[in-house]
Amino acid sequence: MPSLQLYLAMGKRRGDDPVHWMLILKDPEEDRGTWYHVTGGRGNYEVTIQDGKRFRSHGISEHHFICNFSASDRNKLKSACQRAKLARCQEWTTAVLSDLEKRGLVPEGTYSQWFHRIEPSEWSTDGVHGLNRHASSSRTTQGGETHRTTHSESSRAGQSRAYDSTSSPSSVDWIWDGKYQKYRYWDQATRKWVWQK
Repeated sequence: MPSLQLYLAMGKRRGDDPVHWMLILKDPEEDRGTWYHVTGGRGNYEVTIQDGKRFRSHGISEHHFICNFSASDRNKLKSACQRAKLARCQEWTTAVLSDLEKRGLVPEGTYSQWFHRIEPSEWSTDGVHGLNRHASSSRTTQGGETHRTTHSESSRAGQSRAYDSTSSPSSVDWIWDGKYQKYRYWDQATRKWVWQK
């Protein structure tokens, strides 16, 4: 079977919203491919699979090559897309990559690489990348340091926000990541997570 190419594509940034992510499967000799993504928003999503879409669409800002992909495995990609829990596009895309990685269809470490690039959103459902707009404060001591911590429903899933009490609240918005047992914050300038050392 001929080899196709799998890409993670990112849409153009619109204001402060997280960038739209999708997977694209294409023949290396063609300028069109199949888009696999979720559409909708604010908690209402649906899987959308579109054949014959332009690879270099005006709405796409970046293409990241994931791997060569056997044409005979095309239906496995479609099945992974349909199995993934409906969520905002970045979380859904990484869930699909996780499924493909478990089945040996993408390189080991692909899921982790992209999971750490997910941008925070108030519509997050993964318990890690959420923004809390309606928090209440309390005092706590972590490792001998005093913090002002904000708890929300997402903190019950292993995440809480903490602010160093010695700095201004607007300087750093630390989040406790229960999965990795470390604090991190979103650096808007570099658009990356910064982990506490």
